[in-house]
Formats: sequence, C-alpha cells, structure tokens
Amino acid sequence: AIWGDNFVTGADVIFAERYSERAIVIDSTRIIAFLPPGSPGTARVTVVNPDEQWDVLIRGFSYSTPKSTPPSVAADGAQDANEGDTVSISATSTDGYNDTHIAVINWGDGAISLGEITYPPPPVLFVPISLSSVVTGDHVYDDNGKYVVTVFVIDQDGSVGSDDLVIYVSNRPPEISKLGNQIVAESDPTVNIAVEFDDPGILDTHIASIEWGDGDSGSVSVVSPFNAKHTYRGDDGSYTVKLVVTDNDGDGDVVYFKVDVVNENPVIDPIDDQIVGESDPTVEFSLTFADPGALDEHSVMIWWGDEQTQGPADDIPNAISPITISHTYDSGN
Repeated sequence: AIWGDNFVTGADVIFAERYSERAIVIDSTRIIAFLPPGSPGTARVTVVNPDEQWDVLIRGFSYSTPKSTPPSVAADGAQDANEGDTVSISATSTDGYNDTHIAVINWGDGAISLGEITYPPPPVLFVPISLSSVVTGDHVYDDNGKYVVTVFVIDQDGSVGSDDLVIYVSNRPPEISKLGNQIVAESDPTVNIAVEFDDPGILDTHIASIEWGDGDSGSVSVVSPFNAKHTYRGDDGSYTVKLVVTDNDGDGDVVYFKVDVVNENPVIDPIDDQIVGESDPTVEFSLTFADPGALDEHSVMIWWGDEQTQGPADDIPNAISPITISHTYDSGN
C-alpha cells in the first residue's frame, strides 16, 4: 500500500526499474500495487500519473523474501442484481493465524474499493495454525451488464490471493413523474409541460416520444428534467397526449394526460349606424368578425328590428368574414 496525495486512476507504480504488474488507485491518497520480482534490499518507488506528473521516494520500499503461500480466497457465487441497487458480496480468506491483511475489491466497472475484513473471536484454549476471515463489500452499478468482480487479499509480506465472481446486472426502465391535465384557450393554444423522470441506470441515455393528439408527434434526446411545448392550430377540443421515455436498452415508461383547448366566442367589429331614405329603404353593410378558432364554422343571425321580422330575419350559414349583408325595409318609416 502506497500513501500520498494527488494519485489519479491509471497511475503507474515503478519499483526500482520495474513496473508493478497491477496498480489499483483506491482514491487520491492510496494505491495498492503488486510487487514485481526483485532482490532483497531497498528500492526507490516512483508513481507516475497519466498526465506524466510524477514523484519518487528514494528508499520507498525494502524487498524481503515473501512467504511461499499466499492467502487463499474463495468468493461467493454469481449474483443477479438491478442497476441502481446496492450489491453486497463476501469472500472467505484463510491464512496464517498471526498474519495481517488488507482486502481490495475490483468491481469490474472501473470502481475499486477496500474490502472490510472480519476476523473470528480469538481462541481460548489453543492457537491455531491458520485462521479464516470474511471479506465483505458493497457497490452500486450504474448500468446493466455482466461484471467480473475480483477480491484480492494481501498479507503483510506482500503475498496476494484472489478469486472472482460474476454479477449480472439487469436494466431497469425509467419512470416518468405523473403529469396533470392541461387547459389552454383558443386565443393562446400553446401548452408547455415540465417533465421529470428517474432512471436508476444513471449512465443510460433517453429518447422522449410524444403524440399530441392532433396528429402531430415527435421524438428527441432528453435528460431529466425537460420541457415539451406544442401549439394546437385549429379548433377547440379535448386532446389525449401520449408521452413515452425510452432508455438506450429499449425499456421505457408511458404516461397519458389531456389537453383541453377551450372555445372562445367570435368578436364582431363595430358597425356604424346606417341611414336610408324612404325612396330607397335598402341598407347594405360589410360585416367583419374574428375567431381564434381557425377551424371554427360560423353562422350569422340578424334581427332587423322592423315589424315584419319578429324573429331572426336572416340566418346565414357558413359565413366567412367579411360578408356583405343587405335588407330592404318597408317604404314606411
């Protein structure tokens, strides 16, 4: 074990002139390095980061003759897990009774951590030749896949024992937070929704696909949270929206919600008062109106106010603005 500062994953460790066969950077202050062969005596130790920054300790290590028998390690069997869940593993290590150890776990996804070693209670009547301990560790996998986990146990003489086990991590689909129904007016028929989703596989990428219920749809790459915006062009109505978020493994979640576009009344432009003579009692004017519902159809009904028309004198269907309207009054005033 090498202690220091500013160690970076991927660093090389050199004992004298020989590179370590395996150097495991635990964190920025600790490296576990497996010794290359060497003659008894002191050796300088050099640590070289991937950016070629380095430091050296001149008499950093003393070689001695290692034990002929390394610790034996037997890891548990294969496990199934889901991405985002905590995986707990254990292994049994057996070595000399008076030996001391450290345990290192390579989780197979680039993560490395120290294992926790638990020794049994000391014997009461006799001192055994060997002693078995239990190595445990926990880890969370950020993506699905097959991971080979290696448990290393290293004694005080530098002898190393190891064993492997396999973790099969399954994908989990994203989960979309509930979305409420939306209400917009015909005059401003744009809906803007904020979407959040959660995925235990934090390395997954995602595609959002949305069908707005009016024939429009689309897909886009997203990260949570994101906004989805759409303008309904046409008529009032109730539209069912379908939103699907899918991860790069093909698993997804779907939610439905409604968008109600509320009808608004057409607005008639002001009409000036009209004056006609008895000799020509016909009134004619242009009627203009506007309606934010572009697909709405309109009819015009007019009460002319003369005695001969107690009800609507004219009912004009399919009226399109502007429309010319005329009416002839009786010659009497």
